[in-house]
Amino acid sequence: MSNCRDFNQKVALITGSSSGIGEEIALYLSSLGAQVVITGRDEDKVRSVAERCRELSLQKVLEVMADLSKYEDIERLIYETIDEFGKLDILVNCAGVSQITPITSPDLMIFYDEIMSVNVKSILYLSSLSVPYLEKTKGNIVNVSSVCGIRPLGPLMVFCMSKSALDMLTQCLAQELGPKGIRVNSINPASIQTPMYDKFGIESFSLDTIIEMSAKNYPLARIGQPIDCAKAVAYLASDDASFISGVLMPVDGASIYANMTAPLSDHNHDNQSNTDCYTH
Repeated sequence: MSNCRDFNQKVALITGSSSGIGEEIALYLSSLGAQVVITGRDEDKVRSVAERCRELSLQKVLEVMADLSKYEDIERLIYETIDEFGKLDILVNCAGVSQITPITSPDLMIFYDEIMSVNVKSILYLSSLSVPYLEKTKGNIVNVSSVCGIRPLGPLMVFCMSKSALDMLTQCLAQELGPKGIRVNSINPASIQTPMYDKFGIESFSLDTIIEMSAKNYPLARIGQPIDCAKAVAYLASDDASFISGVLMPVDGASIYANMTAPLSDHNHDNQSNTDCYTH
């Protein structure tokens, strides 16, 4: 029986791959033989992940610095990938931003524009640019969404909106691109143990608090790990999932069925202005 998780000679572009979930996806696909494109905004982090991928595999690794809020960077990202490898087999849209967004925040529309730009608009544009190349390889797209696209989490209102939009984009693209032989799926993680939470600077959203709440309230009694997401992405991107498209796959420890909230009682965040909190 052939190994359908063998990604040898496959080219995978993973956005947001300089840290967190995206980093783990890049490392895992690389360990399975994929040629990977590592991209992010921090040159040192991009280089570090690329070096780790090279240690896992003899396959080629491409480093591309890119800010996905800029159209020209998105275009350069896809064109440098094709220039280097001549093809694209897998696009993993993992980059995203998050922010506490109470409806009373004076910066609400600034938050909205920044979150929707990265979490929706950049994915729409990058996916559009990738279609001609994915059609040639009969490749696929895997979006990294969130359970926040399925069930609301009030303090992250705009983030929830962006992930709900991304889920609909996944399903619409699956319908439109299926005849071209391109599959489009999504994973929808719950809380995953990454440094993202502590960037909020809010006790009720701190990593230690989320770990404790997950252990107490999730049916599987633990927070998720980046490798949980990486393995789910690898499955959806593999030939094992050749008849699966348009799926929103929760990677959530059954948290959708948990009674879990994240109150903001410890601070007043109406005036919070930190908009540089990249997730995944």
